[in-house]
Amino acid sequence: MGGRGGAGGTSGGTTSKLPALSGSEKQVSWAESIRASVFDNLTAMQKTIEKRKGEIKYISEDKAKQKEAEDLLGYSSKNVRTAREYYSTFFQRVTSASEIIDKRAEFSANQVDRAVRAEKSRGALSRVLEMVKKQRAKR
Repeated sequence: MGGRGGAGGTSGGTTSKLPALSGSEKQVSWAESIRASVFDNLTAMQKTIEKRKGEIKYISEDKAKQKEAEDLLGYSSKNVRTAREYYSTFFQRVTSASEIIDKRAEFSANQVDRAVRAEKSRGALSRVLEMVKKQRAKR
C-alpha cells in the first residue's frame, strides 16, 4: 500500500514551511507526498482561475465578465487562498505522519475541490480558521 509518486514541485514552497513529520521513513515520505499534493491541487486551481481570467480578458476588459469566469468555475482566487491558509494551519498542527495517512481521503483532489467550493458557497473554511485563531488567542 504505497502513496502515489513524487510530490511535484508546484506547491510554491508551502510544504518547506511545514514542520517535520514523525514516523517511520516510509510513513514520513508518504505523508509528505500527501501534503504536497494538497498544495499542488490548490496551485492547479489557482492557475485555472488565472487562465480563465486571461481568456476572458483577451475577449473583454470588462471586470464583470472576468468575475463571471470565476463564477462559472465555482470558486475564486480568494477561496483558493483561504483553502491554502486552512490546509497550512492544519498541517502546522499535525506532525504525525500516521495521522495524515489515516486522514488521506480528506486530502484527495476531490475533497480539496469540495473544500474550496464550500468556502465559496458557505464560508466553511473561514469559519474554521476563525475558531482556530480564537483558540490561539486564549492561550
